[in-house]
Formats: sequence, C-alpha cells, structure tokens
Amino acid sequence: MISSFHFIVLIFTSNALFGQPGKVLVYDTYHNHYDLSKEYSELLSDTAKIVVNTKEISSTTLSKAYGLLLLFPKTKLNVSEKMAIVDFLNSGGSLLLVFDEGKRTPFNRINDVISSFGIEVTEYDLPYLHNCGAMAPRSNICANQREIPYSGGRAVIGGTAISKVLMEGDFVHSAYVELDAG
Repeated sequence: MISSFHFIVLIFTSNALFGQPGKVLVYDTYHNHYDLSKEYSELLSDTAKIVVNTKEISSTTLSKAYGLLLLFPKTKLNVSEKMAIVDFLNSGGSLLLVFDEGKRTPFNRINDVISSFGIEVTEYDLPYLHNCGAMAPRSNICANQREIPYSGGRAVIGGTAISKVLMEGDFVHSAYVELDAG
C-alpha cells in the first residue's frame, strides 16, 4: 500500500474511456514506478484486461492494446518508445499518464511525447500547500463533481481541464486531449 504521494494526472483519450468491456490495457512496469497492476486488474475486472509490460514499450507491446497506463515513470523513455507511444495515440490508442512532482519524476521524461498533442507538464513544481486539494467539476470525464487529494506537484498546460488545484493561481491539476484518430 502506498502511504502518500503527490500526483498530476493527464488523460489522452481517443473516443471512449478506459473501462470498456473486452479492452486490453497495457500497464507499464518497465520504467520503475509503483506496480499497481493488481489493483487496476481488480478495479477493472469486469470491463478490461490488464496486461503487465516489463520491457521497452514498442509497437508490438501496444499492437492489441486499447490503452497504455504509465504511472510515475522514473526512468526515461528512449526515442523508439516515444515514437511507439505517439504512433499508438495517433492511430486511436489512449494513454493514462500519472505524473509526480519534480523530485521523483522529472518533467522531461514525457513532455517531448505529450507536447505534440498540445499538452504538457510544467517545468516547475507548484508552491507546496499541504492537503489543499483539487476540484474536478462534473464533465465527460467525471460523472459528478469530485474533490481530489493534492499536496503539491506540477501544473498542466493545454488540453481540457479535468481538475484545478484549490489555491490562488487557478492551476490545472489534470487535463485530457481528445484525438481525431479515435
């Protein structure tokens, strides 16, 4: 069980959401982040199959997948992995990226992939405010308004906001981009 961490969530979705019957989701563990694949498998057991990836991400890895789950990548994606992810997204795949504050996951590990879709993580951490929270209003991502734990991290630039940090500055905590390919 993870006791506490700070995060920002980015969601790229083609035309639908992750938990749909018969969908295969690739959960990447190769980049040394938390392995929550068992929890995701239990959570989505009726709607999706989780396949754990333990090697470099490639077009073969993603060939039968509907979505890629990348949580807190601690090691850099290489050029071929980045190209595979961009191609996957451009051909209708989806990505759920959960990102941490700069101490644990440097922004440059993913911005060169996601910026081509009009969204990026800020290079700076926001001022630390313990448990200030974030608010996600009702939207096509959230069925109802939700308060989300937040105690520091990064802001998201671009995309459509899912939630905003409850502090001065109106910082976007999570966002998504809907691609034409889906």
